[in-house]
Amino acid sequence: MNENQLKAIIETIKAKFPIYELPNGIIVNGSCFEVLPLIPKFVYCIINDYPWFDSTAKQSENQIILENWKVPEPRKMAFQMKNILAKGGVVWLFGMQPYQCAYNVAMERIGFRFMQEIIWSKIDRPSMGDGRYCLRAHANIFQYRFDDVKLADTHYDIKRVCTNPEGDEEIRLASKPPGSHLKGSMQPVASRLKWTGEEELIYRKNIGYPRSIIEAGVVKEYTPEYIGHPSQIPISLVEMLVKMSTEEGDLVIDPFSGSGTTASVCEKLNRKYIVIEITEEWAKKGYERVLRDIGQFKEEQKYSTPSLMDFEDEAIHK
Repeated sequence: MNENQLKAIIETIKAKFPIYELPNGIIVNGSCFEVLPLIPKFVYCIINDYPWFDSTAKQSENQIILENWKVPEPRKMAFQMKNILAKGGVVWLFGMQPYQCAYNVAMERIGFRFMQEIIWSKIDRPSMGDGRYCLRAHANIFQYRFDDVKLADTHYDIKRVCTNPEGDEEIRLASKPPGSHLKGSMQPVASRLKWTGEEELIYRKNIGYPRSIIEAGVVKEYTPEYIGHPSQIPISLVEMLVKMSTEEGDLVIDPFSGSGTTASVCEKLNRKYIVIEITEEWAKKGYERVLRDIGQFKEEQKYSTPSLMDFEDEAIHK
């Protein structure tokens, strides 16, 4: 997406809704069901942490009566996401059962394909319970792409979050037990049949693939990241999802912005974004939070540890 395309979309939205402008995107104060139809199919990543409960439900600290929970109608939400997602884009859908099952049916019927499930572990602080259920210590995150799009044709690439993306290529015969002479995390990347009739597998070893259970925890009150939102998502978790599914300059959408985490991550990773928050108070607080985070990101870059190449360049210039 180029700057002119983004500006045109922002001007269209700005004519109908109050917005907060930031370097790489905007926070829109409005309903996602009214804002999303104004966005064309330029989106490569949707972070959808839909509201899990009715704000009028009886609740106390860390306790919500489960029977009062309400979520956006799945078919309506799936239709809106289909109309804005580019062919190579993906959706990350946060939620809990049984709502995720209902959403999965709606998503697949409308043309999406389920890719994988990630568990966001909150074991350090279970988020809900009313004395009859186990304390919930996780959230489900489902990933989707369009059914008629091959994985290779998406912008998704898990190697962007690997600690050693390339690994060390090594070939072994299939007759040997897996891992018998290799150490580290292994991933088969290809196979071929030799004239001997034995299948030869190509493995990459020592690749730091992320696991399907992400120990991101919850954002605690005493951390600088916390701004008081009841369902604030950690920056580290959203950063991993955005990094995997977009390239620099891609457009990211968050229909339920809340505390503004997605906007902060996009500023950090140089992605374009439009995030939507229906509550005026949280739209403003999210904007203030992103401004603060931008300053912190700049400080982190300023004081980042220099590499050996930096020292070599400095010596050359002297």
